[in-house]
Amino acid sequence: LPLQRARVLALLVAADAEGAHVLVLPELSVDRDIAEAAAQWVESQARSLKLVVCGSFHESTNAGRSNTALVVVRGRPPYEHHKFARFDLNGAIEDITVNDPRIVVHYGAELSMATVICKDVLDAHAEDLLRLARVGLLLVPAFSRRTTDFWATAGSLASKAQTHVCVANLCEPDETERPAVAIVARPRRGQAADLVG
Repeated sequence: LPLQRARVLALLVAADAEGAHVLVLPELSVDRDIAEAAAQWVESQARSLKLVVCGSFHESTNAGRSNTALVVVRGRPPYEHHKFARFDLNGAIEDITVNDPRIVVHYGAELSMATVICKDVLDAHAEDLLRLARVGLLLVPAFSRRTTDFWATAGSLASKAQTHVCVANLCEPDETERPAVAIVARPRRGQAADLVG
């Protein structure tokens, strides 16, 4: 894990040096210690980065097992999103406890934003909620071999709710699937959304 910590911090430094304002690390790309180190770096040293989703990690708590994303908005206390839609891959179901599924939408003077983890965004109720809330920016750390549904959902939210969507995906391609490592959907007035991957 020391090597992974160094890689994550180097990525933050590089993104900050390039003038990035928002960065999303993929699902299950960190542990809590690395996520907290990234959050501390953003708060204490970042010049341009203002909003960072520090990936996600599995952890056990008194409430059960969780897949947690730590989200940093510079100048505010970090907050957490807990995944509520388990993955199911050929009968292997993600071992997380879903106690109180929720999506927190943060509204500011210029922007509303939310973070969900991977399959959360593909849940029909979640997509409806995000569309009705008119979330301006949706950040999604993901870990998926199949990204077709992510493309469709990102395009739908961009077209119907004017949501900017950023999905950061961690997955190795294989012989049958070539998943996107990033999906960005941007609304366009009177036209289909711009989709880049």
